[in-house]
Amino acid sequence: MIKLFNHYLHRRTVLQVVLDFMLILAAVFAELLWRRAEWPTMVPVLGYTALLATGMLVINGSMGFYQRVHGRSLNQSRARAALALLLAVPVTYAVFGSVPLGIEGRQSLALAAMVGLLVVLAHRVDAAHSGAQSALRHRVL
Repeated sequence: MIKLFNHYLHRRTVLQVVLDFMLILAAVFAELLWRRAEWPTMVPVLGYTALLATGMLVINGSMGFYQRVHGRSLNQSRARAALALLLAVPVTYAVFGSVPLGIEGRQSLALAAMVGLLVVLAHRVDAAHSGAQSALRHRVL
C-alpha cells in the first residue's frame, strides 16, 4: 500500500492506472512513428494524448473499473465498458479536434487513440474477471 494525502492506495490499483495511461500513449506514439512524424510534431500530440488518457482514467474510475473487489457479472462489466467507450468517443474527437492545424492526420491519430481506449477497456474487463481477482474477495466468518 502507498500512503498519499492520508489515504491508502493499493499498489495494484496504481499499476493499473499507470498501465492504462501508458497503453493509450503507446497507441498514439506508435501511430506517430508509423507516419514518421518529426519530434516537434510529436510533443504537442503526446501532450493532447496525455490529456485524453487522464480523461479516460476519470471515466474508468467513475465506472468502477479500479475497484479491487466488486460484485459485477461479466455482462455488467461489458456494459460498463460499452458505456465508458460511448463517453470516451466524443472526448477523443474533441481532444484531437483541438490539435493545432499544422499537424496532419488528425483522424488517424484519433483512430489510434480509440484503438488504445478499446485495448484499455478490454484489459479492464478481463482483469476484473480473471481468476486471481476471485481470491481477493473478503469473507466474514
